[in-house]
Amino acid sequence: MELVDRKWKLKEWKFTGVYTDLKRKLIEKGIPENEIAFIHDANNDTQKQELFSKVRAGNIRVLMGSTAKMGAGTNCQNKIIALHHLDCPWRPSDLTQRNR
Repeated sequence: MELVDRKWKLKEWKFTGVYTDLKRKLIEKGIPENEIAFIHDANNDTQKQELFSKVRAGNIRVLMGSTAKMGAGTNCQNKIIALHHLDCPWRPSDLTQRNR
């Protein structure tokens, strides 16, 4: 963001996807890039567990991912302050899973 005529305006950018857009906005708000992670970057169970350990330790402040990709029983949110849903899933059980 930049201050133009005493109003904050987003710099020029091209939308490429929700995840990258959210990451860009979080970085512009002051969250270091290395503290933002995506579940889809963990390609196997070992990488997922390493990522979840970093979240539990507080090294990753923002973790983004879909309900399907996060999987049942993710439960890495022992330091959670906020949970945001970008959509409403079709199945009520998916919403319940997100909030656990």
